[in-house]
Amino acid sequence: LTLQLAHLIGVHLGDGSMVHNKENYDYWVSYSGNLTEEYGWYIKYLIPLIKNLFNIDCKIQKDT
Repeated sequence: LTLQLAHLIGVHLGDGSMVHNKENYDYWVSYSGNLTEEYGWYIKYLIPLIKNLFNIDCKIQKDT
């Protein structure tokens, strides 16, 4: 267990969720937070962390 993975697990436990679509076996992972106050953290830390750990490109989507 690396420090980076441990931090991501902590973020997921605190602010994350994961949904499984049984019909097509898709998974959706999301993290909630205050976009106004935490946008920089998502862009500068969380998105690169996920890219580094899993080689997955992420995007920020604002809920309506």
